[in-house]
Order: sequence, then structure tokens, then C-alpha cells
Amino acid sequence: MDPLGKARVGRTDLHVTRLGLGCSGLSKSETAEQAVDTFQIAMNQGINYIDTAPLYGLGRSESRIGRALQSFDREKLVISTKVGRLLRPTDDYEVSPEYSPIYDYSRDAVVGSWESSLERLSVDSVDILFIHDSDYHYDQAIGEGYPALAELRDDGNIKALGVGMNQWEMELRFAQEGDFDCFLLAGRYTLLEQGAITDFLPYCEENQISVIIGGPYNSGVLAKPDGRYNYRAVPPEISTKVARLQEVCDEYNVPMRAAALQFVLAHPVVISVIPGTKSPMHQKDNLYMINHHIHRDFWENLREKDLIHPDAPVPQ
Repeated sequence: MDPLGKARVGRTDLHVTRLGLGCSGLSKSETAEQAVDTFQIAMNQGINYIDTAPLYGLGRSESRIGRALQSFDREKLVISTKVGRLLRPTDDYEVSPEYSPIYDYSRDAVVGSWESSLERLSVDSVDILFIHDSDYHYDQAIGEGYPALAELRDDGNIKALGVGMNQWEMELRFAQEGDFDCFLLAGRYTLLEQGAITDFLPYCEENQISVIIGGPYNSGVLAKPDGRYNYRAVPPEISTKVARLQEVCDEYNVPMRAAALQFVLAHPVVISVIPGTKSPMHQKDNLYMINHHIHRDFWENLREKDLIHPDAPVPQ
């Protein structure tokens, strides 16, 4: 698998690299300069897909990307951002105001969020808009936010629309009730857990809807010893499974980060994986890990030990 090869987004004309750049981490880079350097390394590696959101750093991620984009040809890149968390205007996104972004999936909020994202990104358009984290706001998101996004797509203002969440169950509901091009699923189809494989991923495959995988390390537990799980402390049962995965990784001399990135891309409906990164070192590591050779016996061993779903595709 070529991580810099491109896959089609749903039935659109967009094509994204199998390895994308998740930009939540850029809001946590130590300085704006470090964030720009990280972005530049990713682009020079050949990555063409960038995902961000107003929520990331309360506008800081988008504004840093806007600065970095000035050195690259916008037309060669695919950019996605999100709606649903409304920010108050501020002149300096390097100094985040102390307030909580407002959940708002109304038509006016969706359009206003999109317009504000364009300003922070310093671009005339983004390619994909995702409804973001609507776990407790489904009715407004599907009833008001979705029609607004569909109109933006119909008018040619965006090329694709989707939903980005940390659960597949509601994404499946969206898929069944609307016309979506892609979904961003964070943390719920990974080397650690594959619940989405039973209903959600097959539905997407049958209906030509693409899936992008965020959070491939499950908030860090698959990447480092002190990593968290689902943004919280790691539960005992998760620690036990991670330890069993680590045993197989050690037996085959496979870095778990490499296994985590490569595993998700084996599913035919998954078009890209977007690990978050906040430094040049992390970005270089992402490309190294996704290129790391893993023998097929490794995957079969995981399956024999019931560490991955019996129906989960594995890299060839």
C-alpha cells in the first residue's frame, strides 16, 4: 500500500492521500512556527489531505494552517473543516479566549461557521465540511445543519459533506437519513476496537460512502506507554488488551504505531487515516510507521489470538 497514493472520496471528484494530516495537534504545537514547520514537512512528504476544525485550539489550528498555506498551491490540496461548534470572533487566535464554544447546528450557525473558517484559513473555499460532534444534538444537526450543508454542496461552495464523531452508531443514523459523501470516524475502528465493522462500515461500502479514520491510536494508548484512552485514563480491560497487542508486536518486532496506522487502511471503505501531530518529529514518524514492513504472519497471529475481529481485513 502506498500511503501517498490517492483514494476517491465517495462519488465525488476529490481524491485524498491514504495518509492525511490531522491538524488538531497543530493547535498544541509549542509555537506557531513549529506548527507551520510541521505542516510544511507533511506537504513536502506528498500529503494532500488536511483536516481541521474551529474547535481545535479555539481557532488556532485553522489560523496556523492559514499562515502555512501561503507557501503552497491551494488547488493541489484537499481541505476539510467542521461546523457545529460556534466561536466568538477574536483578533488573536494564538491567545485563546476563556470561553466554551457554543454547540449550534442551526442554518445560520453552520453558514457563519463556514465563513469564519474561510477567514481563518485564508482561503476562498474548503472541499469538505463535517458536522462535528453532534452526539446530543442529532435532531438539529439533521434537521437544520444538514440541509444547509447540502445547499452549500448543491451550489458548488463545497464538494463533499459528512459527519465527524467518536461514535459510529449515530454516523450510521446520519447515513441512513441523509445524502453524505464521507464520514470521519475517530477512535472507533482501530487496532484496538472494531465495533464499526458489523453495521456501519458495510453500510458505507454498499452505498459508496467513504470513511476517514481519525484517532488511530485511541487517544494515545496505542502510541505511548502513558497514552490515554478515549481522552481519559485507561480502563483496566483496555490496558489488558493493549498489553496483549504489545506482546505480539514485540514478538514480530513491529512498532504498535505502525500496526495501528496500517491496519485501518486495509478496510476497503477506509480512504485515509489522519493521525494528529504537533511537531516535525511526529510527522516524520507517521510516514515512517505507515511504511514499516509488517509480515502477514503478524496479522494472522492477532486474529488467532482473537485480538482483531475475525472479519477485519488485514494488509496484504
